[in-house]
Amino acid sequence: MGPCRSRLAHRRSFVSLAVAVIVLPAASAHATPPMRLEQLAFVATRENTTEVRVEAVTGVIEEAIGKATLDTVHAEWSGADGKPSLAITCERGELDLDSNDLLASGDVQGTLADGRRFVGPWLRYDRARGVAFSDAPVQILE
Repeated sequence: MGPCRSRLAHRRSFVSLAVAVIVLPAASAHATPPMRLEQLAFVATRENTTEVRVEAVTGVIEEAIGKATLDTVHAEWSGADGKPSLAITCERGELDLDSNDLLASGDVQGTLADGRRFVGPWLRYDRARGVAFSDAPVQILE
């Protein structure tokens, strides 16, 4: 009986070790907790031109999902010519850290390149397409 117990104990140790090896990498994938920051700015440039600048009073950056949740936001985008094309302020924003798309919500106020201003409850800016859109009522002030 002595040798059987020894083999069984050895097998249990091996199984426990195998489980530990499988479990540890999965647990470490979530090792980066969200970062809470104050007075932050995100800037995307191409050559010497600032294409996007997003500033917030406070924010939570979640690297694992590539998002930043922002409070009290000011954002500006430039066109291909480097001139301002859109500027907005809002209460809250969700910035995609890969694409620099922004979902702005809460008292969204903006200015277009031609000087027209607008207000609305929310707006999404799709940077790749260079389009700001909303299906909520938006008031344009000329």
